[in-house]
Amino acid sequence: MLMVQKRNAECTITVYPPFLCFTFQQIFLSHDVFRDAIPICERNHEVVKHVFTNPQQVMAKFVLNFYTFKLQTFIRAKLEDKADTGKYLKVLHELYLNTSKLSETLSLFDMGSDETFLPKLTMRIFQRELDDYIR
Repeated sequence: MLMVQKRNAECTITVYPPFLCFTFQQIFLSHDVFRDAIPICERNHEVVKHVFTNPQQVMAKFVLNFYTFKLQTFIRAKLEDKADTGKYLKVLHELYLNTSKLSETLSLFDMGSDETFLPKLTMRIFQRELDDYIR
């Protein structure tokens, strides 16, 4: 299978035909990625398992890029305002809970045998906040 390197502002990823990049550019249209994520993953999972010879890898790559490019950007934007510590911690807590719930739901999709995949992605997103908290 031919792999293509695709670069633009929304995604810099190696894609299995431009399927993944197109999905990121066209489908995440609302301002709430938590609401969009499951329906998009469900639709993509159906397509991926019927089209690609390696659906686990393609789905894992899709989720990896979703966490890296969409979810992390969304979370960082929500956590920009640190002026009110109480409000910041409440938002941080809500975002972490929502991300954990999302990871739990996404774990139902077949993305290979690594059970630590989604928890690692979640930790990567919140690592900066953990590092700031420890200081």
